[in-house]
Amino acid sequence: MKFKTQNIDYSKFNGTHYVGLINTDYSILCEAFGAPCGLMDELKSDAAWDIEFSDGTIASIYNYKDGKNYNGPSGRSLEYIEEWHIGGNSRRAEILVEKALEDYWTKKQKQEAKAKTKEAVPAKTTTNTSSRQKVTGADGDVVFLENRKMFVGFWGGKRVVIKRTEAQCRAWLTKTYGA
Repeated sequence: MKFKTQNIDYSKFNGTHYVGLINTDYSILCEAFGAPCGLMDELKSDAAWDIEFSDGTIASIYNYKDGKNYNGPSGRSLEYIEEWHIGGNSRRAEILVEKALEDYWTKKQKQEAKAKTKEAVPAKTTTNTSSRQKVTGADGDVVFLENRKMFVGFWGGKRVVIKRTEAQCRAWLTKTYGA
């Protein structure tokens, strides 16, 4: 799904509220959505993205009360913040943010595969034509998504964390759930 983070009518964001969480790295959000450019409460947040999707759904991604703006020197630096709030008018905002991140990973994978093909042609190449790999897991499970080249962790029957390494994923699950 297409989206924009620039030239947005910010009056559409009046009345939005918390609709969910996404667990990922600041750097991944920057790669997927560009530099933070959203309106935010500078006393409670350190970075925010305001997004308008092509269907008119609006979403905000922001950290909340865990960074340096709220906690001073003891607050987390942006590169160590892993839990990001999603705001919007409905749960559709959360769904579309997750979809945009999945699309980002698919596009990145295709670009990396294309670059590797230019470097050297392998004896045999295989391509996963599926843009979505449906996976589920039990509490504490970590699964590698081949088509995304990332790890996801599960708790409570749903995906709760997305990381680049299995160790990061397991550390987050242990810290958060004691898994």
